[in-house]
Amino acid sequence: NDLYRELTTDRKREVSSTETQVAVREIVRIMEENLTLNSSTLKYWEMIINVYSNVYVRSITDTRYGDVAADYIVGAFRCYMGKQDKDKKL
Repeated sequence: NDLYRELTTDRKREVSSTETQVAVREIVRIMEENLTLNSSTLKYWEMIINVYSNVYVRSITDTRYGDVAADYIVGAFRCYMGKQDKDKKL
């Protein structure tokens, strides 16, 4: 919760900003350390993006972290995963 709160504190900030991407990287690191499946694949993170895009989850997330927080989380993760995918192709 604290990391997501940190991630969504300033939703006017660009999702590609250093501060936002550092927060996403920390969420990814912690999740991957604590999951029993191979979560390093982009498919897992695409699923997470889809979950936060769900209308019901969006309403809960926006209630918890503020208006458009779910959209911000989705954008921040898409940006992060896009960079990861691009780096793998190099």
